[in-house]
Amino acid sequence: MDQPRAARSTSRTPSARWGYVSRSVGRYGAVSVRLVVYPPDSDPRDLLSADLFRFFVPCAVVLGLTGALALCAAGVPVGSAAAIVLAVLVPVGVFMGFRAAPVNRRAVSLWSCRSAFHVDRAALAAEQRAESLAHVLQSAAEDYRQGRSPHAVLQSEWQAAFDDITSGQARRG
Repeated sequence: MDQPRAARSTSRTPSARWGYVSRSVGRYGAVSVRLVVYPPDSDPRDLLSADLFRFFVPCAVVLGLTGALALCAAGVPVGSAAAIVLAVLVPVGVFMGFRAAPVNRRAVSLWSCRSAFHVDRAALAAEQRAESLAHVLQSAAEDYRQGRSPHAVLQSEWQAAFDDITSGQARRG
């Protein structure tokens, strides 16, 4: 039986969405790591919006091409099919962008890029720092999700990483 609206809990479930890390190896051995840490005091719904928005563009390209091809196969002219797809995807993207903006505007990032063929100690140190922070955050989030630690532990690690990156940016800039 559905609870009356007034009796429902209004508490927010703590989120384990601290941000993300992306790693890539490019052409000619360029190794890059980008760590993005969302603000720890963000609303869980805004964190979800930021995570979803990160995947929107690649998904929109695939869905847009698939939708346009399906419409063309159904006999819709190419120009009209493109207009229909854009009329659906652009408003969704704008809405998601506005929902993700409060988190993305305040997020901090740590980035490193180095050559796999040339040893640059500063670039290697930046990569190791980003990897270390990412590992701590990923482990804390996994422990929280699995019930091995309370949200306070994740929150503490998350805040420490956010403060570490923020203070590093303040020293440089």
